[in-house]
Amino acid sequence: MASNFIAVIDSASGDAVEGLEIRTRAALESFRLKRQLEAQRRDHVAMLVHDLRHPISSLALIAEVIDAGWFDEVAQLMRTIPPDAPAWNASGYGTIRAGLEGSMTRDAVIERVIIETRQYAKRQRTWCRHQLQDGTVTQLNPNAPDALKRALAWWDASSAEAL
Repeated sequence: MASNFIAVIDSASGDAVEGLEIRTRAALESFRLKRQLEAQRRDHVAMLVHDLRHPISSLALIAEVIDAGWFDEVAQLMRTIPPDAPAWNASGYGTIRAGLEGSMTRDAVIERVIIETRQYAKRQRTWCRHQLQDGTVTQLNPNAPDALKRALAWWDASSAEAL
């Protein structure tokens, strides 16, 4: 029906309509291509999940971040970021702030940050397990002897599929 409409207008006004028809077809093709690309992006989800459930891994990671100056960073942020800012909801920041304000001991802060980190990681794993299609998530234990080999294989496969 649309082509009949274009043909009727075309016979009445000539070249102007031919240009309009070409631009309309190009716009429709561009729209189709964009929709196809969006669908491919939506359907192609590749995720590598490292599994740091081991308590020693969590402790070591938190210790590294604290040793690198996390408490100092939070103290500096407290001078410029309002107490009700959403930034304080980031993992560990609100807890460290509470400790620096005196409502928790340093040891209690570290223990709470470790618990919050584990809880957040568990929520991520649960979300991945329930929301992503089977085969789109590759779990990787960084302490496994073949961890690097598996991570590189995942990277190569994901890069090839994305092209």
